[in-house]
Amino acid sequence: MDVPVFTALIGVGGSLMGTIVGGCLTMYANFFLNRHRERAEFRMGCRLIAGELEENQLFLSALLETPRLWKYDELATEAWKEHRHVLAPYLPSEAWSNVEWAVQAVHRARVLMATVGEEGQPEEMINAATKLLSELLEKIATGRTSLKPYIQKIKTRTIGSTPHRAARPQTTRAGSTT
Repeated sequence: MDVPVFTALIGVGGSLMGTIVGGCLTMYANFFLNRHRERAEFRMGCRLIAGELEENQLFLSALLETPRLWKYDELATEAWKEHRHVLAPYLPSEAWSNVEWAVQAVHRARVLMATVGEEGQPEEMINAATKLLSELLEKIATGRTSLKPYIQKIKTRTIGSTPHRAARPQTTRAGSTT
């Protein structure tokens, strides 16, 4: 084989290997960055939905104390509509069903408050609606508590979290500690 042809083959082979290695590194970096982004989006969705459920829970519990002043406009589920597709692949089925039941309880509470919240309703109907609202309130609380484990970010150890230098024994030349 001729030396210039051999040199050209080595150059082309090296370029090809560099391209393959660079492509593989880029693929793995994109995979891990995408996974990190999805987990961050999942945590954000959990926080927003849990916050929305908490607001609805607080609003309903305050309304149970004043049954004549029911306003159903305050109940919202926008965060659920926007982020449920992010939660679906990550939540276990039990947590998913709890959150889904909680959102349905918010919808049912809105419908119940729209029908019973009008003036001139009989006292029996208001009492039955109050009992039903307290049951719906429990479902909302269950859905909110099932999101709690997924809201907190897993703490990773950072460089700044190592113990102070004075707290660790230092080794001298001979191997003894001071």
